[in-house]
Amino acid sequence: EDRYFIEVDLDTESPAKIIEKCEKYHAYYRSGLEQEESEMFPLTVWIVPSDSRKEKLIRHLRETFDKQAKLFAIITCDELEHLILEGGDREMLC
Repeated sequence: EDRYFIEVDLDTESPAKIIEKCEKYHAYYRSGLEQEESEMFPLTVWIVPSDSRKEKLIRHLRETFDKQAKLFAIITCDELEHLILEGGDREMLC
């Protein structure tokens, strides 16, 4: 069973706003509530409009959450099928 939180990014928010939202996901992860309910914590998938936005957010999130659990994947719409059917790849994780 795969579970995801899905966020659709339209490139209208600054990376700082995205990081702020990701910090809330990390706080929720640390609370253990989701894991208590479902025995797992879903990957948060950010679907972005372009490769340049993807690279930018991956860079910012990796810098910010360097030593923390990899809770996020940044993908374009074209990569969603690959993620769902094949599990994606490590380059999209941050």
